[in-house]
Amino acid sequence: MAAIYIVKTELEALGSEIVAHSFQAESHNALYYLGETEPALLRREAFATVRPLRFQRQGGVLGKQRSIRAALMPVVSDLKAAKRDFSGILIHLPKLSSTRTNYIINFLRFHFPGVHLRVRLIPHGTVNFSLQSMTWKKKLTLWRRWAVPFNGFFPDLRYYIPAGDWVGGLDSLVDRVYVLPGASSPYPETKLFPLPPLNDYLPGASSRRSGSIALIVGQPALRARALDQAGHDRISAVIKRWLMEQGVSEIYYSRHPRARDHLDFFDESYRILEQAGAIETLLPAIGPGFVVSCFSTALFTSRMVLGDGARVVSIGMNQANFPGQSELLENMRACGIEIVDA
Repeated sequence: MAAIYIVKTELEALGSEIVAHSFQAESHNALYYLGETEPALLRREAFATVRPLRFQRQGGVLGKQRSIRAALMPVVSDLKAAKRDFSGILIHLPKLSSTRTNYIINFLRFHFPGVHLRVRLIPHGTVNFSLQSMTWKKKLTLWRRWAVPFNGFFPDLRYYIPAGDWVGGLDSLVDRVYVLPGASSPYPETKLFPLPPLNDYLPGASSRRSGSIALIVGQPALRARALDQAGHDRISAVIKRWLMEQGVSEIYYSRHPRARDHLDFFDESYRILEQAGAIETLLPAIGPGFVVSCFSTALFTSRMVLGDGARVVSIGMNQANFPGQSELLENMRACGIEIVDA
């Protein structure tokens, strides 16, 4: 069996690593990452291949098509170079409705026509907690991607249109949806596969917590327009005041890797962490007594890693406005995350 993983975020890389190590140890596992920096892996040996998936712009009328094919062809070459008789190929993606990585599905079907292919979804974040309905606007978007006329010049370049929902968990090609332990999911129970407890995978996860240490997890809420400036500033002030009231003396700040120069909820008195991978991998070493953000997925994973030894707190959800907010609040309460208004 060959297992392909295509990731963009640190959480997706960590989830893929856990899947490869815990569920696909006998498979030929290959990790492909988007972006310039290789994700920090705890057990790199879980993968036979770790390499970037580069969609580099090319000029000309067929430039987009040549760019996609050039990015995906190394995946085919790696599988053929393994010189193994694969009974099937498992493609692990965070969602099926992506603009470019979606092409890997029919691309591998074309180059390995006799091999059974399935797709499995890896945890992507809070978007997995509620069903992303397939509206007419979204259906039109997918159809336009499928109907690109220049794709006809390349028989291996066919966009796969997912059925059922935007993320793809309801699609018949998806046979598993991996979920974070303890998190709810809108998909059928028969497809759900909870990941092992993060405590069992992260080294030193049972370290002692300190009530004087807090970790604030940044997120691009302003850039995503989930918060306006006034709401953001109010949350930032409430976070700092609330932590002072708890007697916290040392506050670390985790910069969101895709927030660029925007440091949501940051204050000059906080210490910015130097981190290469998912924040979850640093939690045991930091040992915070408090983990605070607004609606970051890290609140859920921190709760799973630190357990009852730390207070995990969402501050300012009453200031936010985004789709699926009520479902996310329900999940927070179910997971034992404290809710504080701002």
